Formats: sequence, structure tokens, C-alpha cells
Amino acid sequence: MTVSEGAVVHRSAGGKILRFLADLLIIDYVGAYRANKWRGVRNFVTASWRNARIILKSRNSKRAECPCCGWTGFEFLTLPAGCFIQDGCICIQCGAQQRHRALRRYLDEHDAELRSRDGLLLHTAPEPSLGRYLDARTRFARIGADIEPEKLRVAGCPVFRTDLRTISLPSNTVDAAFCLHVLEHICEDKQAIAELHRVLKPDGIAYFMVPMMPSPLQDTEEFGCARVDIFDHWRTYGLDFKGRLEGFEVEQIWPKDYLSDDERIRYGVGIEEIIHRCVKR
Repeated sequence: MTVSEGAVVHRSAGGKILRFLADLLIIDYVGAYRANKWRGVRNFVTASWRNARIILKSRNSKRAECPCCGWTGFEFLTLPAGCFIQDGCICIQCGAQQRHRALRRYLDEHDAELRSRDGLLLHTAPEPSLGRYLDARTRFARIGADIEPEKLRVAGCPVFRTDLRTISLPSNTVDAAFCLHVLEHICEDKQAIAELHRVLKPDGIAYFMVPMMPSPLQDTEEFGCARVDIFDHWRTYGLDFKGRLEGFEVEQIWPKDYLSDDERIRYGVGIEEIIHRCVKR
């Protein structure tokens, strides 16, 4: 189950649970079976029970906080990801995931330079929670790009459909770019990185985040195909991802660099949520 970002969530605990069960049992049960047979269904059911408990406990607990929307509650929702489940992942109210919460905290406190710039910002696979922040807190004109039309419908900004391996923009066009959890879905990820480098202006800023294991591997593990049991990922990235960002000056930023242990737990940010802040040279 994935909670769609920007989805309307019922305010009452009963309404939330009914919505949650409807989304899971009517829509995602078949998908879980197709993706990973009975193991996927088992993980799906486990996440369902955990999330029902989280929703009920969130009425009286404020130990978790979403920096993207201000929600407070017991815990972030569990995400069943086919062959595994990820606890503490999704905000009940706005749908923000760990990567969005991590980046929001970093941008708020540590990148005044980005907020002072203007121009054109390319937001790939535009997530509503991040898009709302960029529109409200930066001076950029944001445009969204994706190959899947359904992603563009919720972008909240002007959009165009494109393949990131052949971006339909002239060279040196955009002043900033955000690419969060996109490259793992692309077989030729280095080609997509090269295209983002091409369309950025010199000194343009790009933010990359990719999924890593809870304890990040040293080397990227290639699957050789798009694995349907892990959201069609082609690979699990390792710490060597930094080396793929050719042509950029790269700063690799770990959660411990800008969050205390207590803050990381409160905001639901895993140690693997590494930010790559890149400048085109």
C-alpha cells in the first residue's frame, strides 16, 4: 500500500481506518499477490494491522512530527514494499515519505543559497509534498517532468512529458533540479544523470536522492531487470552512487550531519536517507 500524496484523509479515526482498509483490501491485495505471491500478501496484511494501530494511537500521542505539514501523532505509517516492509515511512496527513521529510529539514536550515536564487527549476517525478514546499519557500518557477501522465496530474505546476534519458529541453536551460527516488526506475540511470547535467546551467544546483538499504551497501547492486517486487527498481544503490554523478561537484550529506538522534527519530528519517547536493561545473 502506498498512501497517495495529497490524498484527502478523513479526520476521524474511524474514517481513516475505513479509507485505509478500502485502499488496501480492494485495490492493493491483488497487486501484492502479483508482485511477490503470498510473501507480498503477508507483508501487506502485516502492514495493514500495524497501520490501523498507528492511526488509533495517533489520537493521543505526539511523539512523531511531520516537518512537511505539521502533523503530530504516534508514528508514521508502514509501507509494504513487496518483498519487505518499511516502518515509519508515510505521513498520515500529507503522504510525505522519509526522503521528503529529510530534505525539508535540510533545506529549511542549511541551504539559504538555494532559497535566494531564482530562475527555472526542473522537478522530476514531481511529488506534491515537495512541490508545495518549493513553490512556497523558493523563488524558482517550477516545472514538472515525468514519462508517466498520472504523475504529472498531481504536480501542481506546469508540466511536460519526457523520458529523462532524452530530456526535451535545450542545454543550459534550468537553474536547479530535483530528482528524488527516480533513477532506480531507469535502466540507463547514468544517461539520465548526464541529461540532467546537460540541461542545467553552469553553477546550477541539483538534488539527488536514491533508495539505499537501511545500512547502506558500499557498492550498488544491479538486478538486471525491473523487479516487480520492489516497485520496479533496477538496482539498490550503495555509497558508490556519488561516483555516478559525473560533471558535478558533489556534497554527500547524511542525516547525522543536520539532525540529532532525537530529531531523526521524531521526524522519521532513516540513516540511509542520504542527500546528494550537486553543482554543475
